[in-house]
Amino acid sequence: KMAEYPTFGDVCLTTGSGVLTPDNVDALLWFREAGFKVNECYYFMKLDLSKHQPSEVKTSADLTFRLKERRIEVTKGDEVLGRILWSPVEEGAPDINIYVEHKHRGKGLGTILMNETLKELKKQGAETVEVGVDGNNVPALKLYRKFGFEMEHTYFYIIVKC
Repeated sequence: KMAEYPTFGDVCLTTGSGVLTPDNVDALLWFREAGFKVNECYYFMKLDLSKHQPSEVKTSADLTFRLKERRIEVTKGDEVLGRILWSPVEEGAPDINIYVEHKHRGKGLGTILMNETLKELKKQGAETVEVGVDGNNVPALKLYRKFGFEMEHTYFYIIVKC
């Protein structure tokens, strides 16, 4: 049976989901050899907190942390420079979401936030932490790999000529 995909002129958009895992890289090669172009990737990564050892991260004396329910913010004065939010620990492996204001990126704030958050989640009893990240977001991928997150699943979007 032929499947129909949304079309935009002579290009159609389809998705491959869950077919690329660390044990199944051949799927991506098959798509590429068949003429498909992988346009975007989205990664799901996990961290086993029992294996994670928090490190001491030096922070500037003028930075402060605010813990609010399921969020940590790093501030300088009244300005919020970045934050991490997470889903409830009671629901299983918390999913985290990090954001650093554009003008403050590249200064180590993501590392500081991640370190503080992982310590807090471990204290709250979390055993595993999950993240989802756009495959083109290299700074986020580097940050997660730095803390030991491992690839769980990859979802990718494929563009082909119709």
